[in-house]
Amino acid sequence: TLSGGSATVGGSIVNYGTAAVSGSVLSGNFADYGGGGIFNYRTLDVTESTLADNSSRNTGGGIWNDDKATMRG
Repeated sequence: TLSGGSATVGGSIVNYGTAAVSGSVLSGNFADYGGGGIFNYRTLDVTESTLADNSSRNTGGGIWNDDKATMRG
């Protein structure tokens, strides 16, 4: 569980390469610019995870995605 994080981008996860998130809960995170939960700039795979109540002042409360993102389950 990743909760209560705060950052300029990516309140809980910032990815500039390849990232996999599985069986996780990301909640209550905040980002000024984008990606309250996850800021993804390359390749992201999210499986059987929950993103809830994340926020951003600008874009992407749950996920800010610039490239390839896959969500399953």
